[in-house]
Amino acid sequence: MKKIFTALIVAVLAGLGWFLSQSVVVSSAAGPAPAANAPAAKQVGEESPAATEPALNTTQLSPYAICPDTGSHVVDSEKSLAEHLLPLLQAGKTPAELLQYDVTAAIWYMQYAESIAEAMHIIGATALDIRKPSVLDALAERIKQELSDNPADFARSLVAADDFQVFVPVGLGTLNGSTLISPSLLFLQLSHKIPAPEFQQLITGKSFSPLEIAVAMHLRLPETHLLQLVAQGRDLAKFPVGYHHYQSRTPVWNLADIAAMLWQPAVLKALKQQDVVPTRLEGVVTGLDFALFTEPPRHLDAEKNLDLLQQFKQAQRDTVTYLLNEGYWAHGYQTADGSWFFGNNFLNAGRFRAEDILALLPAGPPATMFRRVELKPQPVPAGTALADWVAKHIQRKAQGKQARQQCLAQQNQLLTQEALLSRDAIQDQIFLWRDGKPLDELTLAPLHQRDPAWLAWHWQMGGARQLDVDEALRDQLTDLLHDPVELMAFLQKTELDSGTTAWLLMEVMTKPELVPAFEQRFAPKAPAYLYPGYGFKPEQDLKVLLEAGFDLGIEDLYGRNFFHWAFQTSPETVLLLLNEGLSPFAQAMGPDALDLALEHSYLQRYLHPALPLILSQLTDPEPSHLARLKRLQLYRPDLYQSVLKLKPDLQLPPETMPNELLSPPQL
Repeated sequence: MKKIFTALIVAVLAGLGWFLSQSVVVSSAAGPAPAANAPAAKQVGEESPAATEPALNTTQLSPYAICPDTGSHVVDSEKSLAEHLLPLLQAGKTPAELLQYDVTAAIWYMQYAESIAEAMHIIGATALDIRKPSVLDALAERIKQELSDNPADFARSLVAADDFQVFVPVGLGTLNGSTLISPSLLFLQLSHKIPAPEFQQLITGKSFSPLEIAVAMHLRLPETHLLQLVAQGRDLAKFPVGYHHYQSRTPVWNLADIAAMLWQPAVLKALKQQDVVPTRLEGVVTGLDFALFTEPPRHLDAEKNLDLLQQFKQAQRDTVTYLLNEGYWAHGYQTADGSWFFGNNFLNAGRFRAEDILALLPAGPPATMFRRVELKPQPVPAGTALADWVAKHIQRKAQGKQARQQCLAQQNQLLTQEALLSRDAIQDQIFLWRDGKPLDELTLAPLHQRDPAWLAWHWQMGGARQLDVDEALRDQLTDLLHDPVELMAFLQKTELDSGTTAWLLMEVMTKPELVPAFEQRFAPKAPAYLYPGYGFKPEQDLKVLLEAGFDLGIEDLYGRNFFHWAFQTSPETVLLLLNEGLSPFAQAMGPDALDLALEHSYLQRYLHPALPLILSQLTDPEPSHLARLKRLQLYRPDLYQSVLKLKPDLQLPPETMPNELLSPPQL
């Protein structure tokens, strides 16, 4: 446990500076970023007229890209809206008042509530000592040096330090529900093992913010600890800055809401004594909504621990009973056919089964515990920044709708004029081919022979399951990631499954010193996927990995190599793989590098910069290669002539037919 905790916190602290220094959005391990724009045309050749055209984004040209529904990204909308809500909140408007404004023509109800919460975060952040990550640079080293098997020793040193309540942003996501981290929050993480008298002694003279108390509840600290923190709390009625609970989309508005959501009736009673009670916003959310429509904390994996699950259920029942006795009701109603509907526009409770919710209620008619209440929208005050924002985004949504219609029209035109199957037609044929058979019983070779792109579509449509990580193995490996020697010894005698191998591979790709250990693993299995993790810089980091002995020819469980990722990353990454000796034809199943390069050239209307190098290694073209060349000959004749100049012997047989589908935008 000590090593797991140490590795987790050190990793978080080590990543703080990186998260805040990034000016671009990194791609997820679950899906690569769209292909980057290609270099200038001079890298292709002056003889190609199309080479002088500006590079166009693949997602704009692909007949299979999803046309956007709106004119702006949801996250961008919420951020800009929060900035316009700030003056209203600072002028004395309450969240309850703002929630009544009718902004639904511009933004979804829940997104509007989240924007108000984000503005509240900005205002409340001034009450916390939030600094740059460099302030806590030394904390990771302190953890490695001072954390012992007795957590109380390290806890004492944290409490005594001057930076005990200095906060820095976590970056992406949260740590124990908090978007911030501090020595005080680390202290709370250690506090499970500290007896109540000692805990009280350690925090003597300290006062704690709603964030710290919320995290303590999230960590399920003993009730005695929680009540002591509340007794020494400050600004308890203020918005819980820095806390996000992703089990419920509806924002929490005060510390009592969090206590209701985390099923802490004793804390609710203690907060009431200090005049802090759960929210009652009719038509939006009440404390009973929070208690009923929240799932057990996922980080505790309660579903696999029946005793823990029973404890949660009892705590939830106790919380529900307390709130009912306090006069709270929840949003919901029974329909004429006897079924139940829970939630409202601000509260999505559709994932909960009615029988599970009703089982939490004490005896009595359930209809008395639910109400059907809709918020009565009020017009946004004219002349305010909020009114201007709403008008602007209504216009932007209209433009987005028009852009979507235009995108669909262009896609349909491309499909019709250039004889390509539509996305729907491809999906229908994949389902027809599967015919309800288990995926592991399907014979893939005929699909590949028909066209490798069919196999790529099969993979994207659930045919390449990523497989779960063995959690016990992952925890053991996490303990060893800081020690290459220990990791190598462990891997030389321990067999990993494909899911765990894929997870470890993503770790190794950001830690070149672990490459020798990874390459010497016992009975090695292919990873379930090959996507690098966050922050991976292909050209730079791949070279470092190669110098450490990384096998660039590794394939995943389905036989895919790094080319299927590289083509969606950048032309430079593709060229790097080729220059390092990875054969463009090494992938036996699915589109190979030449297939992808020809498809890219067709869509972008310029030759992919890697084509000359790929063609120089081509000796015997596959039918899929010829079909893609035929597509160029028919619909991009200038590019086809450029290919012939690179490889004069690539004359097409008269009977060659063009391919009828391309690989999906993400493989």
